[in-house]
Amino acid sequence: IMKSQPILDGFEYDAAFVGSKWGTDTRGNIKEWDRYLQPVLDSSENTLLAGRGTKMGPVSVDKHVEILGKSRICPIIHATSWKVEKGIMDRFWTVFSLGRFGVVDNEGVLDFYDEKDVVLEMDPDEYIAKSIYYMKNVEKQLPYIEAIQKRIKTEYNQREVWRKILGKISKG
Repeated sequence: IMKSQPILDGFEYDAAFVGSKWGTDTRGNIKEWDRYLQPVLDSSENTLLAGRGTKMGPVSVDKHVEILGKSRICPIIHATSWKVEKGIMDRFWTVFSLGRFGVVDNEGVLDFYDEKDVVLEMDPDEYIAKSIYYMKNVEKQLPYIEAIQKRIKTEYNQREVWRKILGKISKG
């Protein structure tokens, strides 16, 4: 993570997503999958989808990293319950830690970043439009990748999180 740099070329896929399709319309990510993710993937014939519930199925961690690193855009979607709780899935951290980019559908990201540092879109139609825009304009991703990586490297890494936790314990 500390050595990660933005990746802006060498792509094999226009869009790629590694994750599970799970649940029902009222619990899980099926609604988000259908409203946010699938239209982005359907916008190009050069996409890859892997994970439980997909034709490709689960992939190894190494293959997961490889797939995301070779994708112009890596959509970041959250199940409705995560959105309500404003929890940010590890997908967000993984995508940006690898030097890649994705539009985020969960305002919980604003607990970590300023609005100017992320591309947040809650409306499905706008999410799709922005995802396609950034897929076609990879160079426009750079300021977001840099801003997010900077904070991951200085604040949101395991060493810093544990330092803060242990500091609070020792004071208490």
